[in-house]
Amino acid sequence: EEAGGVLMMATAKATNSMAGTMEPDDGFYNEAIDLDHAWMKHFIPGKVFDQTPNTNDQEGGSAGGHHEQIPKIESLDFHQSEQLMVSVTTDAAIRIYNTRLGQQVKSFFSTKYGASAVQFAHHPNCIIYASSRNNPAENDEVNNAIRYHSLYDNTYIRYFKAHQDQVLHLSMSHVSDRFLSSSKDKYVMLWDLKSDKCQHRFQPNERSCLRPCVALDPMDRCFAVGLDGGGIKLYDMRNFNAFHTIHGNRELKFSSPPVSQLKFSNDGNWIAASVQEFIYVYDIKPGGKMDAEKPTYTLKTGSAGKQEFCFTPNDKYLLSGCHVSGDDSEDKSIRIWSMENDGDVVTDLPLHTHNGHWDVPSCIKWGPKTALFATGCHKAVLWVPGEEIAEGTDKMVA
Repeated sequence: EEAGGVLMMATAKATNSMAGTMEPDDGFYNEAIDLDHAWMKHFIPGKVFDQTPNTNDQEGGSAGGHHEQIPKIESLDFHQSEQLMVSVTTDAAIRIYNTRLGQQVKSFFSTKYGASAVQFAHHPNCIIYASSRNNPAENDEVNNAIRYHSLYDNTYIRYFKAHQDQVLHLSMSHVSDRFLSSSKDKYVMLWDLKSDKCQHRFQPNERSCLRPCVALDPMDRCFAVGLDGGGIKLYDMRNFNAFHTIHGNRELKFSSPPVSQLKFSNDGNWIAASVQEFIYVYDIKPGGKMDAEKPTYTLKTGSAGKQEFCFTPNDKYLLSGCHVSGDDSEDKSIRIWSMENDGDVVTDLPLHTHNGHWDVPSCIKWGPKTALFATGCHKAVLWVPGEEIAEGTDKMVA
């Protein structure tokens, strides 16, 4: 399935209202556009990538039907300035895609220790990721190390070893070489890409927090830790002091489900947490009213699994995989909510086997400064504006 000119045009569009207009790109459109309801309702799969299994892997396959035997995408990430995407799958494969051309360009394998929670570093040929497998011959620090991988020559630049149990989440800074990690060992750790030594470590002041989740704000001013039960603590990056606590839904305190995803909006004015089948969105903008109990929006996905969500670059919309009304494939969608109109549902983009998804995608990311987002399940899919809306581009330039 070839994306053709639609994909190229879509990836040349600057949709980030803060970034303004992109630099000219080989003659393609470079005007800034403002995503609105009309754009959001017309996204379609522009490219579907099959995930060829790692033939050297003995752990990534599953027994059962043919869907279960296909490796599943664990995580996705876009580079902040280059038109590149990376995915890691359950068979320990790492794949790099050129999103402007709609092509997979490289593949690597981390078969011994697996890979999860992948993030691009600042250089387009460098990524970090957590381990997802245990080698009985190694100690806990080695098995749970975070790896700094050079894609240029397929070598490890550095290992970040300190966690004693599986690393659950990584959050890379957009403006510095720092990143955060959280683990089943209950620790949150701060790292710098230039050193293999942990810069700071602490356990959230919640004894019940067994699976902390972390997120750095876009400007490195603060970070958030998601607590079991749906609570969120905000910390100052300068001194690691907690300056605000969002207590979350009191009804969740007894069962204490983990925060499976935690993200700041691109302007830092919102923070959202995924807990079971809901996404809770809180207004944290300076001068705003931080309500420690009640979220601004409560968005139902109907999916109790580890479904990711993302904001659009202009923060006007939030997207996530969703079970619309039932368990049939026809009821699965990418749901889009408005962040300006009381969290109303804007549209449901249907998911079908022919567009690469026979299940709700566990991964979703929006490409920075582009009119393109990606979803991942058993296949990676790039979503772009459909031909009808694309042809009217010159009339919709901001």
